[in-house]
Amino acid sequence: MININMPLLSLILNSEVLTNVIYVDQVEKYEIIPPFITEFFLIVKNLPMDHKLEISRALKKLNIGYLSIVFILGMFTETGLDPILRKNIVLAHLELIYFTCRRDQDYAQEIFSKSNSSEFLDQIMLYPDYSTLSYPY
Repeated sequence: MININMPLLSLILNSEVLTNVIYVDQVEKYEIIPPFITEFFLIVKNLPMDHKLEISRALKKLNIGYLSIVFILGMFTETGLDPILRKNIVLAHLELIYFTCRRDQDYAQEIFSKSNSSEFLDQIMLYPDYSTLSYPY
């Protein structure tokens, strides 16, 4: 499986495929972002740990963590977007941030200091919870 997945991931990471698919500015292309990131992580999560570290380093080189923070902040101000689609996009990008930053505190500190982290965290905390049904108390 590694013989198939590593060349595919190499192609995705070495070309601009990843950034062109997950950072789009046209609303009609937003629907492809969550499934693409999901499939990307399905491939990555089946790799051995040393290959996962390579993928994480490649994502850092592409500055995916910072770009995802900026993209998520843009999602919070996007109007007229289906709330479920918005939630899926935000969750997919949060997973990208997590995977890129995990086990690298310096990189996490760097990307959050470059971005407006207080606004980012405020928006995350104010984000509506669609995981449970609302009911009267």
